[in-house]
Amino acid sequence: MESQWFSVALSAFVLWTSLMLAFGPQSALILKQGIRKQGLISVLAVVIISDFFLAALGISGVSAMVERAPWLVTGLRWGGVVYLLWFAFTCFRDGLAPKTLTAADMEPTPPALVSKDEDPNEPLLPRTVPNNTATNTTVVVAEAPTQPQTTTMKLIRSARGPAFAAIVMTWFNPNAYVDSILLGSLSVHHPGMELALYAGAMAGTCLWFPAFGYAAHKLSDQLSKPHIWASLNVAIGVIMVLMALRLALSG
Repeated sequence: MESQWFSVALSAFVLWTSLMLAFGPQSALILKQGIRKQGLISVLAVVIISDFFLAALGISGVSAMVERAPWLVTGLRWGGVVYLLWFAFTCFRDGLAPKTLTAADMEPTPPALVSKDEDPNEPLLPRTVPNNTATNTTVVVAEAPTQPQTTTMKLIRSARGPAFAAIVMTWFNPNAYVDSILLGSLSVHHPGMELALYAGAMAGTCLWFPAFGYAAHKLSDQLSKPHIWASLNVAIGVIMVLMALRLALSG
């Protein structure tokens, strides 16, 4: 029984990983954000969490829902076409105006917490400010640093756009539901092994996407050179246009 469980899990792992190896919108976004070193964690989080839900939907019978609501698939298909074309436009825009990625394009780094006139080794003390010169009373003003909050807001803003793009590219992509249905089809041949199918597929997700993002991040210094960055953007743009055409003609 235990050997059968691992055999089924391995089958799901191989199927799900092979589906992810096909270069699609999610992989393109991970590659681009990994090279830019911006919003990669948020993209990976969205993609992985979405896969957890999509795999569960596929195994639980999403095909029945698709048959009952074909209009939903149509709406998702055309929404995906529009977004893929927009993403292709941004890739062509970046590719036709190549430049080396600068620090401004990378993930923001925390600013200095002290000004140039302050001694960084001097402890921060409360400041007393005169309140009423007639009574010689003073007020202690607590000076809370605001720069760390500004840095946090910059990090949130830099991750918000890529995260939204990952949501659209995942949930407005009908191929994602097709992949889920393919995974669910395995449950027909392995009744009672739904947990093994789910575990195997999610093992593939948790291994592939972080590894791909890490590789893009590590190779960013080489891939962010102007000619390479331009070529990658044009190539990704072409792939997105082809995928958009495939979606548009699939109905």
